[in-house]
Amino acid sequence: LVQSSAFLSTLQRATAHEKSSICANFGLGMSPPNGDGDISNYDMWDPNQEANGTPRQPNKADLYSMDEMQSILNLHLNLEENDAFEKPDTEEVDADGILASLPTPDLHEMVLQALQDADEEEHVHDSSEKPTPGCNELPSYELSDDLKARIPKIRAIASDVDGTLLTADHGLHPRTLAAVKKAIAAAASPVRSLQHFFPATGKSRAGALYSLGPELSSLLSNLPGAFLQGLYCVDANGDVVYEKKLDSNEMVAVAEDMAHEAGLTILAYDGDTIYSTQASLESNPHHIRQVHDDWGESKPVIIETTKGYENRFHKWMVMADTPEQIQSFRPKLQVVADTYGAMTTVSIPTMLELLPEGSGKGAGVKQLCEVLGIDMGTQMLAMGDGENDLEFLKLASIGVAMGNAVDILKEAEGVDIILNESSSEGGAGIAMELFGFGRALDDKKQ
Repeated sequence: LVQSSAFLSTLQRATAHEKSSICANFGLGMSPPNGDGDISNYDMWDPNQEANGTPRQPNKADLYSMDEMQSILNLHLNLEENDAFEKPDTEEVDADGILASLPTPDLHEMVLQALQDADEEEHVHDSSEKPTPGCNELPSYELSDDLKARIPKIRAIASDVDGTLLTADHGLHPRTLAAVKKAIAAAASPVRSLQHFFPATGKSRAGALYSLGPELSSLLSNLPGAFLQGLYCVDANGDVVYEKKLDSNEMVAVAEDMAHEAGLTILAYDGDTIYSTQASLESNPHHIRQVHDDWGESKPVIIETTKGYENRFHKWMVMADTPEQIQSFRPKLQVVADTYGAMTTVSIPTMLELLPEGSGKGAGVKQLCEVLGIDMGTQMLAMGDGENDLEFLKLASIGVAMGNAVDILKEAEGVDIILNESSSEGGAGIAMELFGFGRALDDKKQ
């Protein structure tokens, strides 16, 4: 764009209303209605429609906002005025040879810096004049110099869903909703530092998308994600890039007998399909309803038994009415897991999960990050609230626990920040605003 003098000269004379249409006329989008370059009738042209009135398809002009185009124009004008691409005469102004050793300014980096500066100005303007409804001023946290230095390096945000993105009543706080939408938009832009936002959850992919509501679901369906405790990871096209399943049907058979004897409900996951047993339905029909009505998962398919399932499950779990029931049953299931080379974890206090050995959310997200080209240890912000999030947060560059997190998470070494705010108070949104958009706030805000 900077190198196109015809484009920039025309853009310089244009009003703000005309800029997107001028971009289109110079090959960045569709042509104006009359096709001859005359901009006199741009006021009558709806850029969201073709000349015949039908909706137009997205194109390259949509990548740049008006503020971004203005920033590029300002950069162009500064370069013209200062002749920035010519090195100074080192013999006259640099007798010591210092400037001569400096590289010529890189055009690509200068354009990106101009757009980043515009984004920061927009961020300050929006936060002061257009606050998100239901949001108070961003809280202050004392951060170490080391943590501050990590913030500008963040290139990906991964978040748990239940208890992190979602509130206690399974909704979305306005601050969290706004931050997620901002992160998704930033990740879709070629000129933003943030490259990826994705869920990292114990839920199935279908359950996670359904739980987050139709607006976010439509956006997240085209993004990568780590599901079923990292045992089922997909890329932006929905293609599976990593998965791991339980490899012992004998273990499942032993665990099922124990669960039925204890009066617990069995749920077994194979991708987006959830199975439960006839005995579970008869003893705890309310659990079967809660899986969909409260937790947003697909309605379980009722089968006689989970024993001998040929395709194997990603995870097998039990559901109880109280956390005390889970605490009582866990040592027994742990013995089974140790015997057959598996592991247990708790994502929700009334749910106990049986997973393949060496798996978990942290391991799955690490595999996904390798596919995405993200260094998890230096470039990721991770957010969570449950025991199953522990390794996930510890492996990330910045790991943030919600104010409603379980004690094991709050007391663990390697979790960088424990928020005062819960998910119901917009904790995830606050974490993303503080740490997720690639720039540290000033010392006053910190």
